[in-house]
Amino acid sequence: VYFFGALLILLSTFRSLQLLPERFCLPNANHSDHYSSATFLIFDALFGLDLLILSIASTLWHGSNSTLSHYIDLWSMDCCIISVPIRNITYATLVISIKVMRWEPAQAKFIMRWLSALSYLVIILLYGRFYYTLWKKKWLHGPCPLSTRARLSGTSDIFGMGHKDVFVSEVCIFAALAVILVVLGPIIEAFLVGDVGSLVTSTIGYLFLVWGWCYRLFERWALDGCLPMTVWVRNTSRCMNDDGIIHMIGAAILSPTAVLHVFTGVSIIFCVMRSRAMEDVDILSDI
Repeated sequence: VYFFGALLILLSTFRSLQLLPERFCLPNANHSDHYSSATFLIFDALFGLDLLILSIASTLWHGSNSTLSHYIDLWSMDCCIISVPIRNITYATLVISIKVMRWEPAQAKFIMRWLSALSYLVIILLYGRFYYTLWKKKWLHGPCPLSTRARLSGTSDIFGMGHKDVFVSEVCIFAALAVILVVLGPIIEAFLVGDVGSLVTSTIGYLFLVWGWCYRLFERWALDGCLPMTVWVRNTSRCMNDDGIIHMIGAAILSPTAVLHVFTGVSIIFCVMRSRAMEDVDILSDI
């Protein structure tokens, strides 16, 4: 799903670039429409490449437990996650610069186009440096010392500072991360623009994100005590054939990690569609 989503984003981005004027990368005072279309195309291209890397690294890590792919998987995953608030904040800044500060729309879009892309690129490089440092220290070559599983079992080591227990406040914040990501964008859009784009794509994208996230909490907080997967494994173990194919496939489909990846992949596709629809809203319609 990640691979398919990355291809969609990259193809649509490159197609949009082909349809734009040759002076796309320069401020054009004669092209001062009130829409934010094309403002985030460079940002989207970086995000699409990052998602493509994630699709490959995630498959390698979860399919073979290749050590190097684990670092690349986490690096690209963190970059994908942080892209959401970066895009929301940049979009809010664009609207404020035009509606409040009265900047020329073309100039504002030119600045935000490169500000969003450069901000995202810097964060990608910083995350890359961070995980490269961990790789040199072989921090994740064995069982992850930072995982909640390690913290619940009392065997964690938080960046060399020893074990740290899990607190209820941390559980609440982590469980609410999906809701926080869902709420931030629409709040910015509703208050600053007066429109939230496509309700259909928003609803589908957010539902898949929350469903996948909630199902993942089975594994995150219950030491792999995922009830649906446990029931399947126990019931099929009695009638399992010698090779255990049915047993294994069912456990893989019901795995919290697998469900999270599939559901977030679908969510990404629909949320990108929603963002593209939002860019066609006239941000000066109420002035």
